[in-house]
Amino acid sequence: MSHIDTLNRKLISSIDEKYPSGLTDGKMGICLYFYYLSFWKKNKEYKQVAEKLLYEISNRLSRSMDLSVETGLAGISIGISHLVTAKFVEGDINEILEDVDNRIYKHLVFLKNKELTHEKPELIHYLYYLNLRYAALSDADDKFIFKELIIKTVEMFYFNLKDSFFNENSSFSAKNYQTPFFLYVMSKVCSLNIYNKRIEKIVEEFIGSILSAIPISQANRLYLLWGILHIKSHLPNFQDKINSHIYLLKERIDVEHIINVELKNQDIYLKDGISLVYILLFSIQERFPEHKIDFCPKTIFKRIEDSEAWESLLKREYYHSKRKGLLNGFPGAVLVLSHIKKNYT
Repeated sequence: MSHIDTLNRKLISSIDEKYPSGLTDGKMGICLYFYYLSFWKKNKEYKQVAEKLLYEISNRLSRSMDLSVETGLAGISIGISHLVTAKFVEGDINEILEDVDNRIYKHLVFLKNKELTHEKPELIHYLYYLNLRYAALSDADDKFIFKELIIKTVEMFYFNLKDSFFNENSSFSAKNYQTPFFLYVMSKVCSLNIYNKRIEKIVEEFIGSILSAIPISQANRLYLLWGILHIKSHLPNFQDKINSHIYLLKERIDVEHIINVELKNQDIYLKDGISLVYILLFSIQERFPEHKIDFCPKTIFKRIEDSEAWESLLKREYYHSKRKGLLNGFPGAVLVLSHIKKNYT
C-alpha cells in the first residue's frame, strides 16, 4: 500500500517543536508506531525517526505539562514502559521515570475527595498507569508508596460513584463507554493482590447494573464481553451470573453485522472503528480461547484496506491533520494491518 508510505512521509514532515508529546495523539504514540513499523518492516529510516522522537520526548519531560494518560506525563510513562518491556530500547525504567513518578505522586496524594476535580474515567486511567509502575518496581519502599497511592486512587474513584457511570454510550468508542475498561483495569489491580477485598466489594456493588442490560450496539457488546472476561476470575461470588451474561453477549454478537452495518466505511481507527474490533477479537482469542468468537482476519484486513478513509487522508488536509494520532488516526490502523499480515498470512 504505497499510500501508507506517502502518509508516513507527510506525518514525519509535520512533526515540529510545537507538536504535542502525548500518547494518544502526540509524539509518544507516533514514536511507538515507528518503532513497531521499523521492527516489522526492517526499516532503518523508521527506527531513526522513532529514536529521534523518543529523544525529543525525553528532553521535554521536565517541562510544564499536564499529567494525564491521554495527553500528558502518565501516558508518556506508559509508552516508554512499553518500549522497554518490548525491548525496543534498553535502560532502567524506574530510573528513567523517577521524576515522572514523583510529579504524578504529588499530584494524586494531595487530592481530597471533596476537592476532586478529576472525572472518573481519568482516575481509571491513572489506576492503569499506577498498576504498570507498581508491577515494574523492585524496591520495597517504592512498592509501598505506590501501593498506598493505588489504594487512595481506588477510594477517590469510588467516592460519589453512581450507576450512571456504567451506562452504554450511544456510539461505539473506547473512550465513551466506560464499563469495559473499568473492569479491565480493576482486574489488573486485583492481579497485584494488594487491595483485592475492597475492589471486589466495589465491583460487586455495581455488578448488578453492569449485568442487567445487553448493550444496544453489538460492537459495545463485544467490548463489554472483553471487560467481563478479564474481571471474571476476581469475582468468585458471581460466577453463575457472569457466565450467563457471557453466554447472552456471545449469542448476540455478529462480527459481520458490526463491520458491515454498525461501522461505516471510514470507521477504521483504534479509538472507535474496525481496528478496535480486531484488537478485542484477537485479545479474547489469545487470553480466553474458550470464549473466542470466530472471525475472518482477512476480511477485516480487506475492509480497512479498501476504506475511503485513505483517500480522504491523502487529499483532505483538514482530515489528515485530525487523523494522524495513534488512537484516532491512521497509525493505529496501519499497525492493525501489519499485525494481521504478521499473524495470519
